[in-house]
Amino acid sequence: MDRACSAPAASFDALGDHGAPSEDLPAGVVFWRLRAMRAGAPGASTSPSWEVVVPPRSAPLSTAWGAMLDANGDGFGDVVVGDSDTFAATAHVYVHHGGPQGPAPAPSTVLSATTPVAQYAASIASTGDLDGDGYADVAIGSPGEGVVYVHRGGAAGVSDSTRSILVGPAKSGFGGAVSGAGDVDGDGYADLVVGAPLQTAQGSIQSGAATLFYGGPDGLTTSRATVLAVRSGSDAQAFAQFVSSAGDVDGDGLADVAVWGGMESSDPQYLHVYLGRALAGRPASAQPTALLTFEGTSASWLGDAELLACAGDVDGDGYEDLVAASPVPPRSGFEPDHVSLFFGGPSGLPPVPSRRILGPLASADHFAISLAALDADQDGYSDVGVATESGTAAPFSVDALVYAGGQGGLSLVTTMTNTDVTTFLEREVGSAGDVDGDGYPDLFVAFPARTTLLADAGAPAGDAGGAGDAGGAGDGGPVALRGAVEIHAGGPGGAGVAARWTLRPPDATARAYGASLARP
Repeated sequence: MDRACSAPAASFDALGDHGAPSEDLPAGVVFWRLRAMRAGAPGASTSPSWEVVVPPRSAPLSTAWGAMLDANGDGFGDVVVGDSDTFAATAHVYVHHGGPQGPAPAPSTVLSATTPVAQYAASIASTGDLDGDGYADVAIGSPGEGVVYVHRGGAAGVSDSTRSILVGPAKSGFGGAVSGAGDVDGDGYADLVVGAPLQTAQGSIQSGAATLFYGGPDGLTTSRATVLAVRSGSDAQAFAQFVSSAGDVDGDGLADVAVWGGMESSDPQYLHVYLGRALAGRPASAQPTALLTFEGTSASWLGDAELLACAGDVDGDGYEDLVAASPVPPRSGFEPDHVSLFFGGPSGLPPVPSRRILGPLASADHFAISLAALDADQDGYSDVGVATESGTAAPFSVDALVYAGGQGGLSLVTTMTNTDVTTFLEREVGSAGDVDGDGYPDLFVAFPARTTLLADAGAPAGDAGGAGDAGGAGDGGPVALRGAVEIHAGGPGGAGVAARWTLRPPDATARAYGASLARP
């Protein structure tokens, strides 16, 4: 049960490229490795140890989704927080290692851009293991530069020096969306999908583009990647503003990829799904295997949200599901704020939503501006966290809702409240797995606009600290910290209503700590 595999829970022979233990493994984090056989006897050398999270109950199918971000391989999920500003240059991403007492209050590692730049870390992904060394890696999108930084994990955590850089076309917004894709070609290495929503196809129309990069022994390969094509006849703009692994929606053992179809001239809007079996040969380009339709969102949310996510297995049938959000301004002529849920199955995803969840909030509030999946109560059904923005009156009263999975789909079970008057945009929810090793995944809620006076930065966990004038050198007031991330611990009753831990930026140089979170 440790990375050294010193106390094996099970062993079995693998014939060809697969094998399975004869008995169920214990739920939770398990490490495994391969040992070569010769003349019926095991050899002395082994592969690296890889990490897998065993679900609480056996699934009907052999399938997997997501990647717990454990960059240092100690069995605890890590929290990776971006400080991204659209207009001002920033340069840092903060990695907080998990542990028995929860995430480290001070960053264990600080990752940096080559130079400060606007929109650095606009999107962050837990990629899984891109190079097969047994440690999870991290991708950071910097669309202002048009690059994606890929940082390797290792025994000491994520390395700022051991990184590679993917470069996209100039002014394409390359890196505006990044996501681990899972292993789409079945070679044992994780893959990465990158969106470039500002890329122009003709003239000045920003139609957008998405590219799938494949992992390998040396990390991501750039010599052979797959361009994920837009549907024929599309007039959409900002295609690939959101990209995501879809998990394995058809149960064939290969990961699938979902790409947001951009803003069409009229409803319905589209989600593009590219099944792993169509990508296994690493084609130069691929048409979407399926097109899913849903009522679209307002363009005003495109820069401030995460509207597409793998939902995990919400209904417990063994197939992964997909969820998309449609937040809209009130009285705009669009459908009310809602979430569309597509159930996976033997044929993949259906062309129209299996369920639609309307926002339960007041009409002036914004429901579903960010989505994240986790099984907070470990009942075997994936749950979905939904971020909201309350615009009715101060103090703002809602920050996140959790919908529990079950055989019928999703149902609202938890409302997490926030009354910090300095918070006006709760735009991110996420989960990197189990940060304290208690066996239950935890939910993150980020508040990039929260103001904490430097004098109050040592307030107890869960306390937002002082509110008021941010101050500064001009007025002699105290310097303020900007941003916070609350972590709601999972447990038998689901994600806790009150935050168990609150992370804040290490100093006042941060502009929007929590503007982005690493997403599985």
